Amino acid sequence: MNDPLRLGRLGRRSLFGALGSAGLAGCTGLDILNAPPPRIFELTPKSSFPPDLPTTRVSIVVDIPTASSGLNTSRIAVRPLPTSIDYYADVIWVDVVPVMVRTLMVETLENSGKIDVYSRSDLASRADFALICHIREFQAEIQQQSETPLAHIRLQFRLLRMPQRVSIGSSYADFRVPAASNAIEDVVAAHDDALGACLKQMAVWVIETAAANRPPKQA
Repeated sequence: MNDPLRLGRLGRRSLFGALGSAGLAGCTGLDILNAPPPRIFELTPKSSFPPDLPTTRVSIVVDIPTASSGLNTSRIAVRPLPTSIDYYADVIWVDVVPVMVRTLMVETLENSGKIDVYSRSDLASRADFALICHIREFQAEIQQQSETPLAHIRLQFRLLRMPQRVSIGSSYADFRVPAASNAIEDVVAAHDDALGACLKQMAVWVIETAAANRPPKQA
């Protein structure tokens, strides 16, 4: 037969143990607060384009891209396996990935000098086109046949005619760039090269597509 008093003593010991664990957790929290801040990395826009790129004389607004929850973060993602995702410790991007990518898309299109870009979404009603993007891949990937990871970035684009937001075309850019080593600096450099290739392809496609679909008043 169970002894109610014995069970009560066990319950009290369990409670005290739980309180002790909570105290330890609190100390661990203080250690986290005193830890050094993560290192912050950012990527760069493109600034060189084909010399025969047309001047469109149209305007465009760039929406904030969408992404899965695993990529909608400022943490630098890594896939040790195709079916799992993890993150590098103690390092982050300068902003959450969709916001960082949008900023670089805007800067890249502005750097082309071929199209007017609205960087504020509240000015969308003035734009001739809207560019939407979905981030399918934005991570380092561990390759079994290689000792170093590669950066894999895949962006899907769609150009919409404003103000009706009617689709006039879609495209994508998909690039993989091996990192020079396992060092986070080299992993970030590989991301910069992969995203730069995506941004250049995006800008050329957007400008050529917009030029071929100018509003009647600007044709």
